[in-house]
Amino acid sequence: MLHIFLCRRKPGAVTTKCGMAPGTNITMFQKECLMEIEVYDTYAQSENGSKIHFDVMLPIGGDEPTAKKKAKEFVEKISENTRAIRLESIQFCHTETAKLEVEEKVAKDGYCIVPIENCPDPY
Repeated sequence: MLHIFLCRRKPGAVTTKCGMAPGTNITMFQKECLMEIEVYDTYAQSENGSKIHFDVMLPIGGDEPTAKKKAKEFVEKISENTRAIRLESIQFCHTETAKLEVEEKVAKDGYCIVPIENCPDPY
């Protein structure tokens, strides 16, 4: 999926976020025009004391309450497969350019969970 973000730098000069001028071959810019996302670093703890670490990724303009809601939904989902899990912390970490798989998931669902440590695959 290719997203092209248009902006006006001066009257009559339209370029994409990547700086591509109208009429330029799009295929050479496909990998450079990926979505920017916000990353929320998230920790939970299982009943047996294991730390679970995952990231909640939202499109730019997301907020901590939305990230927390998605994290809680994920914890409830994985709690069905394991013992009780308690969400410990969630905080904004940084923004980054999304990898293609993350971009597709965020574009489709509005968020993406990325497991990091002691975390079952969410998909």
